Amino acid sequence: METLGYCLRVQALEGYADKIAALALTPDYTSVLAVKHNGSTGENPHYHVVVKTKVQPQAFRVRMKKTFPDGKGNQHMSLTSWDGNDKALSYLFHEEPNITPIVRKGITDDYLHLLRTLNEKELTQVAAAKNKASHTLEEDAFIHFKEFIKVHKRDPKYVTEKDIAEYMILYALRHGKYPPQPWLCRAMAYKVKFRLLEGNEQAEEAYARLLANNMFPN
Repeated sequence: METLGYCLRVQALEGYADKIAALALTPDYTSVLAVKHNGSTGENPHYHVVVKTKVQPQAFRVRMKKTFPDGKGNQHMSLTSWDGNDKALSYLFHEEPNITPIVRKGITDDYLHLLRTLNEKELTQVAAAKNKASHTLEEDAFIHFKEFIKVHKRDPKYVTEKDIAEYMILYALRHGKYPPQPWLCRAMAYKVKFRLLEGNEQAEEAYARLLANNMFPN
């Protein structure tokens, strides 16, 4: 795989924005695209930078360590080779699709539009995959059986793990989700059954004891 440049991730430390802006002034960096992200919780400010250059990997790494010297380890700075794939550039827009790059060199308006479009497509695919993911079935089942117990005034102990598993599998098939693997289905059924006890410590302890005895009969 040919290396056309590098993807850099660096913490947003004091003065680093100016250092990133200065990268665009380096003659042997033919294109530079950089954005600032804050992380999913807003507590992890950092920069993503993609640089197109013919500078060799070791030499480029030395340059970056000299340019960004105020931290250590991968959390401070990580560097990977870039093969020219547009996906690496479109990733810069995954946190804020309409974010304005803090540095943009050698990137045309049309190319920037393409990157945003690729990102939107990727986000749509990720959202669709999440919607089909089987791990959401636990909450679906819990809501269903909690309402069932309330309406029919049933004791939670009469809701079996098999009832819960059957509901989750049928719900998945009817709603375009992926049915869970047996081990995951069993684990989620245990969790739903436990949650339905809703803080009844005596019942919770008895259920945990029952599961443990089934797992370790001796």
